[in-house]
Amino acid sequence: MEGLTTVLNLLNSNIQLGRLSTGCTGLDQLLKGGLEYGKITELYGEAGVGKTCFILDLAVRLAAGDCNTVILETEGKLSTPRLKQIIDNFSSDTSTSSSDSLLDRIWIRKCRSQQELISSIYLLPIFIKNKGNVKAIFVDSIAFLFRYTEDKEDQFSNPG
Repeated sequence: MEGLTTVLNLLNSNIQLGRLSTGCTGLDQLLKGGLEYGKITELYGEAGVGKTCFILDLAVRLAAGDCNTVILETEGKLSTPRLKQIIDNFSSDTSTSSSDSLLDRIWIRKCRSQQELISSIYLLPIFIKNKGNVKAIFVDSIAFLFRYTEDKEDQFSNPG
């Protein structure tokens, strides 16, 4: 896949790709302007504090800038009605595109197993090449599918 930028290449480079404002002045100041494009940022916290809503808000901000966003969702907590509500609120607060056009720029893939998540990650370069202008990929949550198996055994324990 010639000409394709890999995550490793981005991590090893010192190029400045810009920053995405979080929409919160104080947080943007702490982050020196927002989240860095081309970098991996982990957002963590207790359940129910708004991590998923934060991701949805960032996706809407990107969509409003005519950018595509990919969300790989593993926990089954992402609410389409909540996403539409954030889009409607954002659209009414700004003179931006219609709600439908914003929604068209946010690509959500539900991954219900480790295999689905890993397969989706492997397919991202092809998806990005075909769609173009993908500015962010969010995984909500990357650890969820890898915590424990159904019988609560450690995923990486030696069976023998």
